Order: sequence, then structure tokens, then C-alpha cells
Amino acid sequence: METSIKPQRRLVTPNMTQSTRLLIAVTASLASLGAAALAADPPSAKLNLPIAPGPFKPTMASLAAYQVPDWFGDAKFGIWSHWGPQSVPMAGGWYARDMYKEGTGIYTLVDNVSKNGNLLLNVVQRPDCSLDPEVERMLGELAEWTALNGEAIYGSRPWLVYGESQIKVKAGNYDEVYKFDAREIRFTTQGATLDAFALGWPEDGKILIRSLGKPAGADVNNVASVSLLGYDGKLVWKQTPDGLTVDLPAITGAKITVALKITGTNLKNIPFDLK
Repeated sequence: METSIKPQRRLVTPNMTQSTRLLIAVTASLASLGAAALAADPPSAKLNLPIAPGPFKPTMASLAAYQVPDWFGDAKFGIWSHWGPQSVPMAGGWYARDMYKEGTGIYTLVDNVSKNGNLLLNVVQRPDCSLDPEVERMLGELAEWTALNGEAIYGSRPWLVYGESQIKVKAGNYDEVYKFDAREIRFTTQGATLDAFALGWPEDGKILIRSLGKPAGADVNNVASVSLLGYDGKLVWKQTPDGLTVDLPAITGAKITVALKITGTNLKNIPFDLK
């Protein structure tokens, strides 16, 4: 029986460039060093190291007893949120069921930006590259909203606090559900201008911003003007120690958020208790 031995393929050939030869040499050298390191300190020698006990036990009761720290409500500071199916834990374990509801993408955008974050928008296409009607509606809603309120988003910076919130995060398996409404206030800044968003339209037509209260005799929160983005008329507003109250106009169209443009001097967040 005759056998044939195929010649081994050469790593370096005469027609290779000098840079390619150098890359192959470096790769081979690193591989040799890695093999030597594994031989001297094999991973199997570390598999039996003891693991320090942690705060949890392998039971659901142990997880359910965990108390989420208060700072978790600000957890988006400096990061981005990927807005697409099954990707945003803030909306529950299965985000696709809620992602196309009216205002959902807008609320997520405003909440992220107020916390020095941003939003990566991801939409799902059909096999023929067309979009579902729900996707087209959502994109149109976001485009229409941005045309009116984009100046409080693009180029903005976070304020002293991200906002006012009554939402308390509960521990769970990607089930930190956020229910936004007009009581949820978010702030951004544009130079000396403070922008305040309400994540909903109040039924009584009034917005109360507690952070901008005017304590008696204090030289803080000297509000000079309040205007509504996308509205040319004047607003009725007043300040008390309890906060800044703004009467909203009767307008038509989508009432997803309230975006107020506030100017003044020495604007500071005044501590308050949510009731």
C-alpha cells in the first residue's frame, strides 16, 4: 500500500510583505508565551479555591428579601440604554409587549438624558426590510415630538438633580417596572436655561415642580420666566415655598409630555418630601 504525505503549509512565503511576516512572528511568539504560562500555572490548579460566602442563598426567598438601594433610581448616569425588544429592564421582563405603546420611547429618552445618558434606538424590520405599522407610528411620534422639544435634549447637560420621582424600584429578574405620569419630573439644562419635563399631561392642567420652591427670605430660585416649548402664548405661574406651579393651556394634539423652559437666577433644587 502506498501512502502519500502532503507537505505542510508554510506560514511564511516568499511573496509576503515585510509587515505580514512581522505580524506572523509576533503572533507565534505570543502563542508560545501563552502556552508556557499555562504550563507553569494551569487553570485546573485554581478550580478548587474556596469561594467567600455572599449575601444571597440559592433561593427565591433570599432574592425577594433584597432591598434595592435608593441610588439605583439614578442608575443610568453616564451610560446608554438600548431601546429595542427584550433589552430594557426598566419596562419589565418582556419589553416587546410595551415598547410600541404611546410615549414609551419618548419617556425613555427624556429619563436617560436627564441622568446624563443617551438612547440607542433599535427597530425591527420584516424579512423584506419593511417596517411594521407600530414601528412606523412610533418613529413618527418620536420625530414629531423631537421637532417641538428637541432643543431641551440636543446639546443639553444634566442639572443638579435628575428630577422628582415617586417611583420606587423593586428587586426582581429584569422586572424593574417604571410607570411614568405627570408627577414624574425630569430636568436638563442649556446654559443658564433650565428645562423641566413632566412625563405625562396632568388631568387638572397644573404642573407642580417642588424642587423650584421659593423659601421665604432666601435668595434662591428667582424664576424670571416660564414658557412651554411648542406654544407661543404666555403661561400663568406662581412660586411658593412648596414649589413652582404652572397652569397649562388647553391645547390639541398628542399630550405625551410637558416641556417647560425656565429662566432665572440662582436656580437650586430645594429639598422636599413627596406625599
